[in-house]
Amino acid sequence: MTVLQGIQRSAEFLAKKGVDSPRLQAELLLARVVGLARMQLYLNFERALSAAETNALREFINVAASASRCSTSSARPVFVDSRSP
Repeated sequence: MTVLQGIQRSAEFLAKKGVDSPRLQAELLLARVVGLARMQLYLNFERALSAAETNALREFINVAASASRCSTSSARPVFVDSRSP
């Protein structure tokens, strides 16, 4: 799976689960997994994800989807990137 495919598949899954801003959430989670700034993902769309990165992304996405169902406020973000820009 490439970075772009990871973003697209994750965003689709999160959208189906009712997560607000699913593409943004997918990008933030994938950036955390691969250790890049979110904007750097755009420069690495064709980069293949390792099996470990793919598994970590799946786990993060499942947690994000679960957190969204438990959230009391639909405007609350699932994940906030704490790294400075």
